[in-house]
Amino acid sequence: MHWLRRAAREGQPYAQLLMGNFHADGRLERNPTRSVYWWRQAAERDNAEAQLKLGMAYLHGRGIDKDPKEAAVWIGKAADAGNHEAQFQIGRMYMEGYGVAVDKEQARSFLEKAAAEGHTPADRLLRILLATGKDATSVFQQSADQLIAKAKAGDPQAQYELGLRYESGAYDVLRDDKKALHWLTKAAEAGNRNAMKTLSHVYAQGQLGVKADPKRAAHWAKRAAAPPQDDARHDPEHDPRGDTAPR
Repeated sequence: MHWLRRAAREGQPYAQLLMGNFHADGRLERNPTRSVYWWRQAAERDNAEAQLKLGMAYLHGRGIDKDPKEAAVWIGKAADAGNHEAQFQIGRMYMEGYGVAVDKEQARSFLEKAAAEGHTPADRLLRILLATGKDATSVFQQSADQLIAKAKAGDPQAQYELGLRYESGAYDVLRDDKKALHWLTKAAEAGNRNAMKTLSHVYAQGQLGVKADPKRAAHWAKRAAAPPQDDARHDPEHDPRGDTAPR
């Protein structure tokens, strides 16, 4: 730590990044404000990972006041530098108009770059963007509390969007695989086809803390591709408890 601090104080960006990380994860005294300080030092010296972390701090209001516009600036810098997670995050922001104006072409461009490098959430969101086009939802503009209330009231679209939030830990919630799977499943059981497609990918690739399950993956893929009249209300293989969910 003696040499790391010395390097950070003398302006070495990677050392500054690590100092920020260590204050964030508790290897040094846990201090979000110090994390932001060191990430900013590294970000201003063009360290892409620090730019992403600084942007996410602004996005969530950790160690600094929440500021979606400033978040977009720093996440955008990291994305332009080739950071795939940053490309995914700024792609979402352009898709949903969060901190930036809605721009589907920009969203598509950044998501395609991340997806091409194997970033699975970016690939999934890109598929949604291409499938929905101009009708892509703007539910992410709502607060987490508003979205949770709608999801608990049985709104399938809100359940789906909430699942996506928990999957990536964006927009006022912490990443939580169990909650992501819970709400995606609720949405799929209520007839949301994008949620069905997402679950198909989840079970095919063993994501969100579940083991790969080709049978379940095939089930949800089949459900997603079925004609509307063949949804959960008419599927004899479907758990009947899901049939009562509001649509």
